[in-house]
Amino acid sequence: MEMELLLPSACRLRPRQEIAGPGGRARRSTSPERDGGGGEDRLGALPDALLLLILANLGSTAEAARTSILARRWRSLWPELHVLVLRGVGPDTLAHVLGRARHGNLRRLEIQILILTPPLILATQISSLLRAADEHNLAELAFDVGDGAGAGVPFELPCFARAISMDLQIGSRSFTLAPPPASEFTFAALETLTLSLCRVDPGEFIRRCPRLRVLAMDCCWAHNAVEIHSGSLQEVVLKDMARPVAGGDRTPRRVDIAAPMLRKFRLECYGRAEMVASFSAPAPVAETLSLKYCSTSSRSIGLPGEGCLLSLATAMEWRSRYGQVNNPVLVRVLSMVILSNQNYGYGNRSLAQEIVRLPVNNFSVLKLDLRTNYHDFGTLIFDLLKSLDSIQRLELVSSFFSHTCIILLGTSSYMNHRLRRS
Repeated sequence: MEMELLLPSACRLRPRQEIAGPGGRARRSTSPERDGGGGEDRLGALPDALLLLILANLGSTAEAARTSILARRWRSLWPELHVLVLRGVGPDTLAHVLGRARHGNLRRLEIQILILTPPLILATQISSLLRAADEHNLAELAFDVGDGAGAGVPFELPCFARAISMDLQIGSRSFTLAPPPASEFTFAALETLTLSLCRVDPGEFIRRCPRLRVLAMDCCWAHNAVEIHSGSLQEVVLKDMARPVAGGDRTPRRVDIAAPMLRKFRLECYGRAEMVASFSAPAPVAETLSLKYCSTSSRSIGLPGEGCLLSLATAMEWRSRYGQVNNPVLVRVLSMVILSNQNYGYGNRSLAQEIVRLPVNNFSVLKLDLRTNYHDFGTLIFDLLKSLDSIQRLELVSSFFSHTCIILLGTSSYMNHRLRRS
């Protein structure tokens, strides 16, 4: 199949073709039509900036480096790339590539270390690679290394003073922080941090990130109590991954959050023990909040009858008021999904206790999704309405209804009067 590259000038570059000559021997074509212009190296005549753009669009630094076989000029081009993508390579190759890279301020560095058999990536190797990466003053870092032999030894994470985004997937490993520079802040510019499949205490490094806005962690939590205290955080996503419970210890893991600027919070529990999130003063005015207990061991919030809480979420929604479709108002909605508790044991804490922990409580709409065969849910609803005296609209979804049942409750003072009489 003939290969061709279409340039912006609409000139087509084709590889030279061989045609049969006298005696059946092959000879190169000298036709201008066949060799793309009399053998002129039009691709090599392009400026370096355009060639670097071509290399960048290959999507892999390894593919860009393979162009070195074309000509000596190409050999010196790929080290100038401002984005390096290195996937599925070993530590020695990574060290060689980082040593050849010449761009002083990398825009992005993406590393995926190849795990060999047996898997053995030493903490000293990881520390050395990250120090080499730090020398390029990168703005974004994506680093992926699996676990295996030696994973129990922490590696050292450099300062990365210029990095604004870091995504670390470090395979049940942990890290220590390098000594801070002259400034007390290790990650002075960091705004987005993602930590996956690791064992770290966020309280140890968040205080060194004065500009951190987004924190996402899906970790095997190694501590029963952690603190997330930050004056800049606006979005937090926490996922508790399953991990072996030593000696059957199911001590609840507690997360204390003090982030006055927080706007979005999401907690998902997949572990073998319950996880409790609490918000310290000054309480944030969170626009959206979601708590989801995905594993049976984490469903520790009991309800009257045979129910347990699967998920709880808050959100701001535009709703029509008193039938005025053209004049919607922004209200706070509390949504809950309740499951049958027959197979999960008894809850360790009540729903009222969980609601008290929420940083906001001025809910106007309550949405209940009852996924249980327990039909006497009147007690549950009235207990909830007593705890949430600002609710004016109840939306009930149950297997007993073919559609959503909407109940307008009126003003909070009217409801308080009715509940007291009941």
